[in-house]
Amino acid sequence: KKKNYLIEFVSANPTGPLHVGHCRGAILGDVIANILLFNKHKVTKEYYVNDYGNQIINFTKSVYFRIREISYNETFPIENEDLYPGDYLKDFAQNIINSNKNIDFSNFDKISEKLTNLAIEESLKLIKKNLNSLGISHNNFVSEKELVKNQEVEKVVDFLKKNKFVYKGKIKAPVGEKNDKWVEREQLLFKSTDFGDDKDRALQKSDGAWTYFASDVAYHKNKLDRKFDYLINILGADHAGYIKRISSSVE
Repeated sequence: KKKNYLIEFVSANPTGPLHVGHCRGAILGDVIANILLFNKHKVTKEYYVNDYGNQIINFTKSVYFRIREISYNETFPIENEDLYPGDYLKDFAQNIINSNKNIDFSNFDKISEKLTNLAIEESLKLIKKNLNSLGISHNNFVSEKELVKNQEVEKVVDFLKKNKFVYKGKIKAPVGEKNDKWVEREQLLFKSTDFGDDKDRALQKSDGAWTYFASDVAYHKNKLDRKFDYLINILGADHAGYIKRISSSVE
């Protein structure tokens, strides 16, 4: 019987070109999609764009400093470890300068939102080019930022609260984290231990921002609401610990 599949693969921060790990996921996801399509199933290939959070702020600042380097001959602050130092950002910066003659780049705060959109646009162009060189194309690119903006995270957290799967509590330091540096604090937690996970998982940071996991839960609720028969996730090799918490939230 023909089924309707959604395959999510190559989810990543749109901060530059794909690396070998992303390409591994791209090939795995695309091969599975091709096998299913060959067998007459319906398949949607989806890329989840992680365009929300601190890494995106640091990426935008990095592009801004490259713009200042080109336009004002200022030195890129290479000593700042939070920034992205890659030379590819020079291309992003030059493209943004060339296409946006009306933007005044003298004040970061005034243009940060606009610059974030432009920088992500440049990065996605490069990512799509990388994928195209492998013969891979996605049907959808879903923005994490849009999920947050549309209050889908709040809605899914409220849904979990109503079903008694969320509480305020403290979690112990992650394995490998130096205990003397870890501060136990009250956080909004999902009861993933009810489903066999080794500990409950944080949905909200101490500053009130949502964790990556909270956005992922909202994204999976979004996928479930679209009524596919099967959802397939291709995770990065370093995301094995994510399997239990995601499958728990979906369940």
